[in-house]
Amino acid sequence: MKPDDERALKRSRAITKFFKETLVKHDSFKALSGKERIKILELGCGTGIAGASICKALSDLGYKVEVLFTDIRRDDLKYIGKWIETLDIDNISYSSIEADAKRIDEYTKDEYDMVIFWGSSMPHFDVFEYVSMVSALYNLTHKDSIVLIEQANLGWILMYRKAFERLVVDGGIDPEGRGVVSIFTDYDPIRGVQFRHYYSLPGYKSLGRMKSRLWDIASLLGILWIYYGEVDALEYHEFRDTYVLIAWNKRDNLGTNIRVSH
Repeated sequence: MKPDDERALKRSRAITKFFKETLVKHDSFKALSGKERIKILELGCGTGIAGASICKALSDLGYKVEVLFTDIRRDDLKYIGKWIETLDIDNISYSSIEADAKRIDEYTKDEYDMVIFWGSSMPHFDVFEYVSMVSALYNLTHKDSIVLIEQANLGWILMYRKAFERLVVDGGIDPEGRGVVSIFTDYDPIRGVQFRHYYSLPGYKSLGRMKSRLWDIASLLGILWIYYGEVDALEYHEFRDTYVLIAWNKRDNLGTNIRVSH
């Protein structure tokens, strides 16, 4: 989402407000509240909207912030500076790199006070890839670090509310009849992912096949809990059935470097 889009600015304000009014009052933040500078790692940052909005909240509260923005899509990273300029953030230093979240500790060896992964991006990770990512984060955090993941509770939405559809119109159809549809094609019970084929409208031109994992919040929290002694989930009212998962109090002496080999 780009900073010249009013919808993006509205979302940015909602993130900053949620952080100021809710997250900084949470028990997980107590250990960081006395720090002058907070070092942040953002995964899957996209254009930087979430990381910049959280930095805006911390800066307004008097903290200095140092941020590493990361995303696997290089083109999106060019908008980070514009977000920081638009939000008029003081006391910030930042850098950005193209990086795969599943192996983030191969791109940076620093230790971070806070890790952010915003935007309901967990469907991109199967079970093994998510464990690989959490293992990498364990290597980059300390006892007082906080991990924050925003995610829609897809297990509830798609199973209990019976919202699963074999054919889905993704994002709607514009007045000229243009849009994208996806069709369910297969399910992998070992990786726990569905496969959908995407087509553009009009004409049903193939856009390729994509896998996704329909995560429920409890499963994500349970894996985080293996690595961090405290976990919680706060309802995030910007989107229906969406939560901010929080993990803190890093456990001692766990096995690390768990990686997906295939």
